[in-house]
Amino acid sequence: MPRKPRLLNPNELPTKRQTDKARLAIKTSWIVRRLQQNFAGELDEPLTPSQLKSAELLLARTMPVLQSVEVTQDPEVPKIGPHEAMAQLEEYIKELPEHRKQQLLSGNLIELKA
Repeated sequence: MPRKPRLLNPNELPTKRQTDKARLAIKTSWIVRRLQQNFAGELDEPLTPSQLKSAELLLARTMPVLQSVEVTQDPEVPKIGPHEAMAQLEEYIKELPEHRKQQLLSGNLIELKA
C-alpha cells in the first residue's frame, strides 16, 4: 500500500529535501518556452493573465531574481589599471607559502611570469 503523503503544517518550514523536490517538479524550461511562444505570438490562444501570474510565481521559486546593484568607489582608494592590478596580484602570490600558491594556481587560472 502506498505511503500517504505527509501534509505540511503551515507553521513549519519545509525541509531542504522538500524544497529541492518542489523545484524539480516545476518544469522551468517548459514555462519559459511557453512564455517565449506567447511573446512571439506563436500560441493559438494567448496566455491568460492568470496563467502569466502563475508562471511568474513558479519561476520565482526556481530561478534567481535579478536585482540591480549600485556599485560606488571610495574616492580615497586610487584607481589602478589592469596591468598594475596583475602586478600587485603576482607580488601577493609570490609572498604566499608554497602550499597556498599551489591551491591558487591549480586549474591554471593564474600564470606567474618567470
